[in-house]
Amino acid sequence: MMNKTMIVFAVFAIVHGIVTSHAEAQPTSITVEAEGLVAEYLERSNQLERIREKEFRQDNPQNARIAANVQNLRLRAGKNTRWLNEFLFEDVNELGMLEIVETLIEKHAPLTSNTIEVELLHISIPNGPIADWNGATFSLEGTIRERNESGDLITEQKFRVYQPYQYERNVPYTGKGYIVTNDGGIRTPGFALAAKWALKALGRLYPDEDIPRLYAAIG
Repeated sequence: MMNKTMIVFAVFAIVHGIVTSHAEAQPTSITVEAEGLVAEYLERSNQLERIREKEFRQDNPQNARIAANVQNLRLRAGKNTRWLNEFLFEDVNELGMLEIVETLIEKHAPLTSNTIEVELLHISIPNGPIADWNGATFSLEGTIRERNESGDLITEQKFRVYQPYQYERNVPYTGKGYIVTNDGGIRTPGFALAAKWALKALGRLYPDEDIPRLYAAIG
C-alpha cells in the first residue's frame, strides 16, 4: 500500500479560546501532503534533523565544539532573533518538513474562504557526512494550488527551490524574517528547504503581501 503523509489544517480567528467566524473572514483550509517514497524520505530526514535541533537548543550540548558554535551564533544574532525551528515549534518532536510548510502558510497567507493545497513531490538532501555537504545540491519541489469556495482552481504553481543556505546570507537581519543556522553539526537543511519553499510559494500566490524573508546565520 502506498505510504501517504498528510496534514489538514484550518485557520481560525481565536479570541480568549472562543472560535469566531465572520462573513468577511472565513477559515482558510490548508492541506499539505506527500506520498510514497517522498513521504518515507521526509520522515527519515525529519528524525535526523530533530536530533540536531535538540543539540542546538540545549544549554550545554555534550559536544564542546557544537556548544561553542551555538553560543557564538546566539550571541551574534541577539535575544530577539526568530530562529525558524525554535520560533515555530516549541516542541522539537512536532518539527517536520510538512509541518513547517503548513505552519508558515497558516501564519502568513491572507485570511480568505479559499482552500490551499500543497503536495511535495521531490526532495534531494545529500547522503554522507555533513562535512561533505559543501558544494552538494539540495532541492525541494512541490505544487501549491488555491481554490475558491466552489472548488474552482484559481492558481497553481509548481516549482523547485535549491540550496537553503545560499541566499540572504549578507542581507542585514531586521528581526522580521526567520533565521536558519548554517553551522556544521546543527544544520537542518530539510527544515530550511521546507521554509524556503513555503515562503516562495506564498510570494507567488500573494505578491502584494509582506512575506518574511529567510536568512542564514554562520558561526
